[in-house]
Parts: sequence; structure tokens; C-alpha cells
Amino acid sequence: RHLSLVSELTVGIPAFALSFRRADARTRPGYLGRVLRFAVPAGLAAAIITLTTYWLVRSRFMNGTLNEGRTATTLALVSVAFWLLYRLMRPLDRFDAALLGGLVAVGGIIVATPVTRRFYALDLLPIKDAFAAGVVTATSVVVLQAVLRGRRPHPSEE
Repeated sequence: RHLSLVSELTVGIPAFALSFRRADARTRPGYLGRVLRFAVPAGLAAAIITLTTYWLVRSRFMNGTLNEGRTATTLALVSVAFWLLYRLMRPLDRFDAALLGGLVAVGGIIVATPVTRRFYALDLLPIKDAFAAGVVTATSVVVLQAVLRGRRPHPSEE
């Protein structure tokens, strides 16, 4: 259920909505290299953030339950994926901003509504632990942003 939530909010709905956009830019050689230079660090960072969040929640520091650990990692992964979507969609036009804002709002509604929390098997952390997990996720995103910004662009990206 957790992966369904991640897939729906960060892959399925955005891919469907963005598939209707007209491509203005001409195709350029080096597509696979550009994709890999973004996807590999982003995927590694998402994995590290997810595993770190799970370890933190299940550690003696927070002493969270298995379900709380699963929920925290799901929410951390969704948060990182929203940020990655933002990076991929830049510069945002009104459609992109509405799509991204709508996805974040739907995610918030799912977390805030008891029926959807039960459907997706989300077991929320106590507020102080949720805050700590959020700080880990936010800090990780800032570090990933610095890594992606600091990498040398390939000549085909310029």
C-alpha cells in the first residue's frame, strides 16, 4: 500500500498529466547520459534518505513501531520525490505549479484523513518524532540539492 501511494503521487499522476504537454525543445544527442547523471544521484539519495529515516524511527532514539517506521519512510520518500519532480519540471509554468501543488495537497489530505490513512496503512509518529524525521528529510534534500548543483554539467546540457 505504501508503494502504491508513492507511485500514484510521484510517478503515475505526474507522468499522465505531463504526457499531454507539447515539447517545445528540439531533441539533442546525449539523452541517456543526461538522464543517468540526474537519476543515479537522485535515486541513491532517495534510497539513503529512506533507509536513514527508517533507521532513525526504529532506533532507540525514537523507538517507533514497525508501522511507524514504514509510514515515516513512505512520507520521506514522497517528500524527496516531490522535490525531484520540482527539479525536473523547472522552470515552472502555471500548469506545472498547479500540478505540483495539487499533488502535495492530495498527499496532505491523504495523511490528514483517517479513512485514507487506514486505506494506505499509514501509522503516524508522535509529533516530536515526526518533526525529527522531517528535519532529516529536509536536511538530506538540501545536501542533495548542493550535490546536484555542484556537479559539472555535461557539454550537451549547456
